[in-house]
Amino acid sequence: MDRRAALITEAGESLKKAVECMRGDVLDNVATVRLLASVCDRCDKSTDAIKHYEDAYNMLPDHEAEGHSEQEREKIKSIRVEILTEKASALSTLEQTDEALQAFNEARRLQGEQTLAGTILDDITLLFKKEDETDGRRLMEVLKSWTEKERNNWFTYLFVDWVPISGVARLQRAAKLTGETDLLIGWLTALADTLPAQSLHLFNIRGAIAHIYYPMLGDIEKGKTLRQELLTTKTKPDPAYEDTMNETRTRHRMQLADILFYEFQTTADPAKKEEIMESLRLLPSAHDDEGDDKNIRESHVDMLRANMLRIMGPAKEYQRYMDELFRKCIAGLEDSVSWNDLSSLRLLSKVLASLDSLEHDARIAISAQFSVLDRAIHGQDTESERSETTSDKDVGETDAGPDAGPESVAEPATGQDTATEDDPLATSEVVQKDSPTDEVHNNEVKEVVEEPIEGERSHPEPEGSDTGESNASELDEDLIGGGVYCDGQCGVEIYSWTRSFYYCLVCPSCDLCEDCHAKRLKQTKGELEEPWLNFCGANHRYIKGAMTGWKGVKNGVIRYADTEITVTEWLRGLKEERWPNAWKIFWTRQGGLKDIGVED
Repeated sequence: MDRRAALITEAGESLKKAVECMRGDVLDNVATVRLLASVCDRCDKSTDAIKHYEDAYNMLPDHEAEGHSEQEREKIKSIRVEILTEKASALSTLEQTDEALQAFNEARRLQGEQTLAGTILDDITLLFKKEDETDGRRLMEVLKSWTEKERNNWFTYLFVDWVPISGVARLQRAAKLTGETDLLIGWLTALADTLPAQSLHLFNIRGAIAHIYYPMLGDIEKGKTLRQELLTTKTKPDPAYEDTMNETRTRHRMQLADILFYEFQTTADPAKKEEIMESLRLLPSAHDDEGDDKNIRESHVDMLRANMLRIMGPAKEYQRYMDELFRKCIAGLEDSVSWNDLSSLRLLSKVLASLDSLEHDARIAISAQFSVLDRAIHGQDTESERSETTSDKDVGETDAGPDAGPESVAEPATGQDTATEDDPLATSEVVQKDSPTDEVHNNEVKEVVEEPIEGERSHPEPEGSDTGESNASELDEDLIGGGVYCDGQCGVEIYSWTRSFYYCLVCPSCDLCEDCHAKRLKQTKGELEEPWLNFCGANHRYIKGAMTGWKGVKNGVIRYADTEITVTEWLRGLKEERWPNAWKIFWTRQGGLKDIGVED
């Protein structure tokens, strides 16, 4: 890096000398000055860069003057446009927003009906990227000042194949904060009407519209209907984007399941609950050719159905469903590939957290998600590791659950212990709400936390670390090198257990950092205003990682506190002893019966 910096500096000095003795063709001289401006920009000398861009611009002959051929005029105009956009970029670096916008607008004027490229139009929107109403209003003013062709050019840049989260979030946030979501929906719908029915471009735009209706506007019915239509749409993307397409369909399926589960939770009508359960059962798969080996991520939808069976019964069907999910997780952890271990562990933690007596194993599962379980097979997989994606940010949407809407789920039943700010490690009990037939378990999802070991920090922060995360090379364990990032829109990335995180037991895929989890709890209580786009859901339950005393996995050995156990032995004990025993507890429970008035 030092050598590179030295070369750039040397290049700048040579270009300065070249500029001083220029005697050649004017366009050659302009090109030389532009090179000098570019080098200054790369050396963080934006002020000097702007001056040189202005010099280069002023050196150009008038492209509208007589004596130039049509080809020469077009060439000079094109150079002017390029210099203006380069200058605008430098002005943006200095946060001179108005000046940058003025330069961009002059480039737009010169470009005429051709319009600027989508990437340049995206740079204009980046001038207003702050998450506040002021920038939102200015961005919407800019978009309204553009021609329809310009807006559609930018929308095409955003939605034509892979969808960048930042641009879409910028667009949706601005519309929401200014109360102009109807206008945005109108723009997108007008473009959608011009696109081929089976194009990925159309699919992505319709997905963005669905996201505006829900969760942004809280219109559950519209959000649900649009996603149902998306899942039945036969889209034929370019083969290069087929994986992206499948990932997007999976996300929509999980969001639709999330909406259905929210409706299930909030209705008191048993007939309506049965109807919703059937809708979830018939939910179209996101993959036409998945066969019997269902995508492990989509199994989170099955977990939601299992949660419905807990309250609706029959209980033996609930056990059958849970047994199937459990076997799928174990199979993913015991096979000869490692790419599916992370997803298997995440789903397993939800499955285990659903039954009494397995909370400890649930925390082992979620704590181990960053670890290499079998060094012998790690990195030898033939399948793409992108299948292990655990967050859905690559498509312009956060994983806000349905409970993030305007309505909220009822408060936990009286007597249920919940984690509080004063006691974040308080253990939550399961609320017994069994039916008179005693054929169902409770529908509450419990919070899985543990009391800290005396004298030991739950999540040690390495000395000198601002984030609470260690460099992977400093930890005495085998890490996969990947991780998750917070769905609370804070930008926090988590690559190891040294930073606390909360994995939602209700949302299909949602992780929150310590701060965003605390913020979510305060928003549920009404102590904080809801953000422009809600994350997670009110009154959801979480499993906290990593477990107390966790030391990671090394050479196939799980280590926490004073315990060391191989991954193989942990899985064996789970399969042969603790899982069957948990069902014995389930079937011999007291069905929610309790003493009443015996102390009078």
